[in-house]
Amino acid sequence: MTTTIIRPPLEDYPVFYKDYIKLLPEGDVLYLLERQAVDLRHMFKKISDTRAEETYAEGK
Repeated sequence: MTTTIIRPPLEDYPVFYKDYIKLLPEGDVLYLLERQAVDLRHMFKKISDTRAEETYAEGK
């Protein structure tokens, strides 16, 4: 049996988070998080070791 988590109703979280929750696509939140992890792994695999070691400023 799989668990499905949908966007929470407004009364389940502080109003401060409303704009962030609105950005969440409709659907199963767990699936979206799993998909995001897969997408990130694919994105990071494309970055060379040299590029990964670059800094945006001296000493950073």
